[in-house]
Amino acid sequence: RHGGVGSAPSMRFIAFVTLCAESRKAGKVKTSMMQCISSLRGSIATCQAQVRAMGKAAEKNFENNLKMKLMPEYCVPYALHLLAFRHETASAAGTLAGEDDSDAEMEADELAQSEEASEKRLKKRLKFLLDPLIQSLGERADNI
Repeated sequence: RHGGVGSAPSMRFIAFVTLCAESRKAGKVKTSMMQCISSLRGSIATCQAQVRAMGKAAEKNFENNLKMKLMPEYCVPYALHLLAFRHETASAAGTLAGEDDSDAEMEADELAQSEEASEKRLKKRLKFLLDPLIQSLGERADNI
């Protein structure tokens, strides 16, 4: 095993953190998320040191396979997919996903309020995931 790759949590699992943004225990979840991210970053450093010592083939394997399992940023596409297909997420067409034809009679004001609430929830969930990722970089987050 390479520096904790076998014990690293799945990036799909980490993406589910986005659904905890409205939870009463959101603070604890965010703290746990920061610890998880720190642990992953430590595993990356250890793994990179090990593969450098093994040679070019090991470095190539790390870049092509192991990096995706350790870098916490790789959870973002999973989170976007998860949130995009949630029933309460507004679609690009301006309606709520999961609406059927019986909802077509919904008043424009109600629809606008529903879309606004959906957009607010989506932003909160994304921020809940992205903030710990950015904070974990510290001073190295110079391009954000």
